[in-house]
Amino acid sequence: MSAPEAFEKARAKFLNGKELSRAHRDQILQVKNVDDVYDETDRLQKKQAKSRTLRYLGKIKPFLDCLQQYSEVVETFVTVNPATLALIWGPIKLLLKMSSIYTRSFEKLVDVFARISDCLPQFSRYAERFQGNNELHHVLALFYEDILDVYLATYKFVNGHVRPALVELLWPNLDDKLELIRSNIIRHKELFTHEITLNVIIDAQHARTEALEHYEKVHKFETDKKMHDFMSFLSPTLYEAQIDRIKRKRCNDTGSWIKRERPFKRWLDPTDQSASLLWLTGIPGAGDWDIITWLEDGYQDVSTASSVIYAFISYSEQNMDPLLSAVHSFIYQIVLKNSAVLPILLGRYASLKKLHDNREYAVSVLKELLDHTGDVYMLVDGLDECNKRDRQTLLPALLELRNKCLNLRILISSQSEADISELLRKTAAVIQIGNSSHADIESYVKTQSIALLDSFNVGHSTDQGREIIAMLDQISTKAKGRNIQLRYDVINLPTGLSEAYGRIIKRIMNHSKPSEKSHIRRLFQVLCSVKRPIRDIELHHALLMRPGERELEHHEPRKDWLDICGPIIETRGDIVAFVHFSARG
Repeated sequence: MSAPEAFEKARAKFLNGKELSRAHRDQILQVKNVDDVYDETDRLQKKQAKSRTLRYLGKIKPFLDCLQQYSEVVETFVTVNPATLALIWGPIKLLLKMSSIYTRSFEKLVDVFARISDCLPQFSRYAERFQGNNELHHVLALFYEDILDVYLATYKFVNGHVRPALVELLWPNLDDKLELIRSNIIRHKELFTHEITLNVIIDAQHARTEALEHYEKVHKFETDKKMHDFMSFLSPTLYEAQIDRIKRKRCNDTGSWIKRERPFKRWLDPTDQSASLLWLTGIPGAGDWDIITWLEDGYQDVSTASSVIYAFISYSEQNMDPLLSAVHSFIYQIVLKNSAVLPILLGRYASLKKLHDNREYAVSVLKELLDHTGDVYMLVDGLDECNKRDRQTLLPALLELRNKCLNLRILISSQSEADISELLRKTAAVIQIGNSSHADIESYVKTQSIALLDSFNVGHSTDQGREIIAMLDQISTKAKGRNIQLRYDVINLPTGLSEAYGRIIKRIMNHSKPSEKSHIRRLFQVLCSVKRPIRDIELHHALLMRPGERELEHHEPRKDWLDICGPIIETRGDIVAFVHFSARG
């Protein structure tokens, strides 16, 4: 590879890396020379004339002088595209502009430039050696990569929403990386004082790459270990299994109607502070889980600009504190999506037990993480499934968090319980799910109708097929927004949940063997009375117990709960539960 090709390769790697945002890349490419950088420093001096940060701008000049010498040497002795050489100026202007918001970040950035200028060579002193010396041209390309390494490391630091409280926590990580880059620069500087060959250049390139890769590997290992240790103790509730289960059941485009709703469009807009709280409410089984999972699945207007975090509250977790459970899960999700805030969490390691047990402290840590994250969309489903006492703690805490964090937008999905309605109707935009989900029901009916015809080898366009489809289409009209009821009856839909569950139980009993009916009755009794989620093996043992008997009969554990009692119960891993908490009534 020639020296000019090495320059071009380094430029492309820097600009096309995933770390650099498109908007910032465009700003960098607009800068053509050092004059554009001085224009930015003049602007900052006028802005900071009355602040003590003005004195730091003078420390940048030695670094700019070194780069000016470097630019002139490369321009004179190496055939390099002007746009490639201009790249040494663009990041400086961007970094100065970004860091100037916070004095401490600006001070640290200026110190970085000062430290790097101390180890850079005086390129003009070696000008005579560059003439026709291809090996030294390759060394100049190594310095080009070193300079871009400095920019990329500091860009990650400044772009990570680094505010004053975070600077000291995050700085050691950046400092270690900068020391490694300085070591590379010093080694490359020594190449100017020796006779070098192409093999020496290749060895230097390999040494630089290996040092950086080793640093990243060790840093990732240490960070992952700390994250694992922390989360093992915190033990947050994870919802991947629930989300995956709903996604597998959900029809294509279920929930997509919401993107046409004006309150939802306003909620998506992070600049509209008056619409940062949205309440989806409807009758049981109206499809709120489907909508939540559709949003979490990556609706592009949400996922491209921000972080999406979520909590699914369930009646089956009565032994847990809903507020602490949700907050711990939010903390985990934020750190998982934005590792730059991990030092905040690790800085609270000494107070880990307090974070685990104390609601107020846990919420304060979540708030601090939110303060150092970009726009966050929080999805909370099942608020009505926890008891009223817990709701009166959880909901006000979420609302207070929204008031304090302007980057937080909350979507709550629940039934319209009186206490929930009292708090949300005054502050939230409301979308009635049952009034808008007819398209979801039509989609579900169409999908199931086609599947039914296919299972009986009936053609869709035959008279019989069209007659069946027309009959099934009536379900969409009678469902009245209740997706869950589509699974219960074809034409004569029940008028309420009690009738719906009654029909299900009656059908189950009518289709069961006489020997199974007592077993089914006792199964429902156990599920209605348990105070915590029950595993299938525990349910099996409970059903074997008989009043007054001291010994249990030996039977193999049953695994056919769904075959016996569907669709009123479901299994979640090894947990057996009702499909909806309202079935317990």
